[in-house]
Amino acid sequence: LLQEFSIKFQRSFAKFGINLVQTSTCTDDGKFAHNILAPKKHVSKKYEVIIDIPVTKEMKKGFEEGIELIDGKCKSSSLIITGKYTAEVTLTEGRYHQIKRMFGCYGAKVTKLHRTQMGKLKLPKDLTPGRIRELTTLELEQLCQR
Repeated sequence: LLQEFSIKFQRSFAKFGINLVQTSTCTDDGKFAHNILAPKKHVSKKYEVIIDIPVTKEMKKGFEEGIELIDGKCKSSSLIITGKYTAEVTLTEGRYHQIKRMFGCYGAKVTKLHRTQMGKLKLPKDLTPGRIRELTTLELEQLCQR
C-alpha cells in the first residue's frame, strides 16, 4: 500500500450551503484514493460539528443506532456532545452530505463542519487553511489505519 506516488495533505475552506473546513488528501493513485475514501472500506472520519439547535441525548442515541436516510440506514456512528450546540462525530462510511442529513432528521441545520481526522491521521495544528504539504511516512501509515 505504501508505494511510490504523490500524496499531499491540504487544509481547505469551501462553502456548500454550510461552512466546511476539511482535511483533503490529494493523490494521483486511484487505488489508494479508493481504499481510503470508499464507504465500504470503513476508514473513519472525525468531524467537529456546530448545529443551530441544542445537541440532544436523543441525537446521540440515534447516531449510535444508525439513522434511516432516504438511501438506507446509516452504520452506527459516534456522537460526543461537546457543548450545547457542538459535537464530535465519527463516521465509518461517507455518504453524500451524510452528517448534514443525519442531523436534519432531528430538525437541526449544520452551521459548521470541520473534518479533524481521517483514519488515525489528525489534522496537523500547524497546517493553516489553504496550505498544502506532502505527507510524512508516518502520516501516510496513520491515514491508512482504520
